[in-house]
Amino acid sequence: LTQDPSFQANAWSLRRIFRRRGFWDNLVRVLDAEARFAALPARRDRASLLVDKGRVLADRLGRRPDGRAAFLAALDIDADHPAALVSLLVEASTAGPAEALERALAGLARVAGTARAKATFVCALARAERARGTPEAFAHAADTLHRALTSGADLPMLLAELERLSLLAKRPEL
Repeated sequence: LTQDPSFQANAWSLRRIFRRRGFWDNLVRVLDAEARFAALPARRDRASLLVDKGRVLADRLGRRPDGRAAFLAALDIDADHPAALVSLLVEASTAGPAEALERALAGLARVAGTARAKATFVCALARAERARGTPEAFAHAADTLHRALTSGADLPMLLAELERLSLLAKRPEL
């Protein structure tokens, strides 16, 4: 299949037909084959196919763990793929483990285009880390915020979150 020049065009046509008719299982198979065998020019393209596969699995077939696995596989290919990060964030915030949510927030903070967006994701990441409830969780959240202070994120937001964290932990040294 990797040598067939018509594979991608045929796969695209099949995807369109299966999507229109609601043949979701068949669409997943085509997306999987295309991600594995198509001669794609960039890793980001392969990751995009896995994101599409994950969305179909999670949203149309109700197979959330399989959808999350597809999003994680896309991030293994391209760690800064925005659609994979957002999809993982949505999936993890509704039904996923804390680690998946933290990975998505950390990735979105890394690729954020503005200082305010970066600070927003870092603050959300620190809150997610803090939510674990262990004594180390507060220290880990504080460390995340301290690292972000030098990353170009919005300082007032980060400092306010750091102050909030130290009040909740009842540890002013954070």
